[in-house]
Amino acid sequence: MIWNTIKLAITAIGRNLLRSTLTILGIVIGVTAVISMVTLGGGATSQITREITSLGSDLLILRPGIRGRHGGIPRDAEPFKRADAKAINEEVGGIAGATPVSSSATTAVYGNENWSTSIMGSDNSYLSARSWELESGREFTEAELVGGRLSCILGATVKEKLFGYQDPLDARIRVGTASCTVIGVLKSKGGQHSEWTRMILS
Repeated sequence: MIWNTIKLAITAIGRNLLRSTLTILGIVIGVTAVISMVTLGGGATSQITREITSLGSDLLILRPGIRGRHGGIPRDAEPFKRADAKAINEEVGGIAGATPVSSSATTAVYGNENWSTSIMGSDNSYLSARSWELESGREFTEAELVGGRLSCILGATVKEKLFGYQDPLDARIRVGTASCTVIGVLKSKGGQHSEWTRMILS
């Protein structure tokens, strides 16, 4: 009985070979498309989750001025100062700490290599606030934070683009119109985290 059914099915397929081939092809393409969409969707969800998690569940970012309905910051907004962060640390209870940050976009240059990056001007507390670890090198010294020659910590992507497999520690790189000494490199966590494309300056 089963054998006869199989023979009939094979005969039917043989008589309508083109239609059968197109049907099978359509099923295969449909299943493949569904699997691809599910895989891509799951990957995107995981990446977004990692990005949000990397911010920390207890991190609050404050910017000067009030954003309007159409976004943007008022031009007359007074920027925060180091004294503001110090006052928050001393006078506000229930927080682990406040970290001052100033950011801008520029191009970092070393030798014949260059890379467009974001510069974050801050101190060592910024590393702990963002849960960033060093792959190599060290944090800023007190002397570097107070003044003197600029020092910087590179994100993993910046290090790769400018130095490749070379050791960047103690190298001098040009950042816009200034120069800084590389004292450390951030540890990469994988993925497309934006921090790996940044530099931190004292």
